[in-house]
Parts: sequence; structure tokens; C-alpha cells
Amino acid sequence: MGYVVDRTHRRYSPSKADQIALCPGSVNMRDRVPPRARSEYAIEGEYAHLVLQAALENGVRSAKQAHEEYSEICLQPMDKRHGGPYEACYSSVDMMLDEVYAILDEFPDAILFTERFVNPHCEPAPGEAGGYCDCAVYAPSIYRLWVWDYKHGAGVVKENTTKQIKQYGAGFLFDPQSPLLEVLVHPQEVQTITLGVVQPRAFHPEGEIRKVDATYYELYAYLEEMDNNIRNAQRPDAPLVPAEDGAGQCQFCDAKVECPARQQLMLAHAQTHFARVRDVIPANLKPLDVLTPEDYAWGSNAFPLIEKYISEFY
Repeated sequence: MGYVVDRTHRRYSPSKADQIALCPGSVNMRDRVPPRARSEYAIEGEYAHLVLQAALENGVRSAKQAHEEYSEICLQPMDKRHGGPYEACYSSVDMMLDEVYAILDEFPDAILFTERFVNPHCEPAPGEAGGYCDCAVYAPSIYRLWVWDYKHGAGVVKENTTKQIKQYGAGFLFDPQSPLLEVLVHPQEVQTITLGVVQPRAFHPEGEIRKVDATYYELYAYLEEMDNNIRNAQRPDAPLVPAEDGAGQCQFCDAKVECPARQQLMLAHAQTHFARVRDVIPANLKPLDVLTPEDYAWGSNAFPLIEKYISEFY
């Protein structure tokens, strides 16, 4: 079997869709800096995706079994930070497996797609909006397509309305070489598209599994939105728009340390409280017992942002 190890997406891939919409200048900025080293969290997430792929492609319903018997290329610890045990990671992948196999059990005619590259039609950048979809299932008997995005991370909660998963859905419907065509299904036959995010390790008020139904026409409308966002990003003067909370569009940006707009944001936050560098020395800082509610409000908003920014240098 051929495991997808290199999940390199295109320039305007689904995984970058939300970032591009929020910060159009991030694309040009990324071109000017070397790629950042992958974090241990990203590596662990890659292993989890490989185990998920191994389980689905071999009809296995247990992440542990798939990890031990089939995914020979990813037998390194899925919980590398702690050197194992793997039970927490297994249970996370199992949640995704349970959801997919429930559909396959209910609809015997269902067709499974695993780690399929989809490439939605894109006017401003043909061929550059594609990416690998974790999993999709099509049930011809009810003309329904499920598009799934598995998120192994715990730090950033993902919604089921992200542009990323819409772009995967659009890829199945509006890719000139859509995987659906391989099974003689014309994308226009699809009546309901369920977009789902499975993120077992992050809290969300709607739970670990979040689904929303979309129509063919809604995803067609997304193509226009995607094209407009890409056109904005293609401008030489595309604006850099850093996230006020230090996360958001900056969280996974390769240029987040070098970004001049983010540096200015850090300085602006600091200068609202400290007019001069010497104001920062301990003798001039307010004692805790005289801090005002405004001081606490400023600190709760600005300190996490500045701390996150400084930590990224190390």
C-alpha cells in the first residue's frame, strides 16, 4: 500500500485557506523566509494520520492494531513527547474510525476515499488550491457525501465551518479529475455534503465531532470566495494582518517570527503601558496591591501575546 507521507499541499491549499483569508500578505511573506522546523506536536499529528490511513485502507477498526500491524513506516511513538504509552492517541484515532465505520456499516454501497488529493477549480491560480483530504465517504443510495478532517492537536480548536474543509468539499465536487468520477458518480448527483471535523483532544461546546450539512450550490459559492481571497493574496501589496491574540492566522505561519506587522503589534501593546524602556525596571512597576482593573485587563490581553511572540525565538 502507498502511505501518503509527504502531505505537501499547493500554494493556496485548503490547510492555508483560513490563514490567507485573514492575512492575505502571509503568502508573500512566507516566500521570503525559510520553512520552520516541524514541532513535536506536528510530528505526532503526522503519525496519527498515518495510523488512521493504515486502519481505513486495511479495513481495521482499531488504531492500536493498525499501528502495530500495518503502519510499518510510522511505528515511532505517536506520543513522542512522553515516549508512550499510546492509549490516548489510540482512543483519539479510534473516535474517527468509529464515525467512518458507522457510515460504512449503515450504507453497504458506500465508497471510501482515504488521503485523496482533491484540486478544486481555481481561476486566479489553476492547480494551486488542492490538498489531501483525510477521509471522505460517498453513499450513492442516498446521494450523500461526507468529507472528514481529522485534527489530532489539542491547542487550537477547529470549527466545522472552516474554509479548509469547505475547500476539500469543493475539491470533490469541482475538481476536473474528482475522485467521484472514478466510481462513475457525477458530482452534480450529490445532493447533500456533510462537512465534519473530528478533534478528540480539544474542548468544544459542541463536542469532539462537529458536523454541518452543505449543498452543491453553497460549495460552488465558496469557489468565488476562495478565488477572491487568492486574488487578494496575489497582490504585491497584500496586507499583513497579525492576530491580536497571538494565535489565529499567526499560529501555524512559517513567517510569524519575521513578520514586521506582528513585530509592530508587539511594540504597540508594550508602548501602551510602558512609555520608555526605563519604565520597565522593577522600581517603577506598580505593586500588585495598587493595580487597577484597567491594569489587569491590559495584562490579561497583552502579556500572553507578547510572551507567545518572545517564546517563538527559542
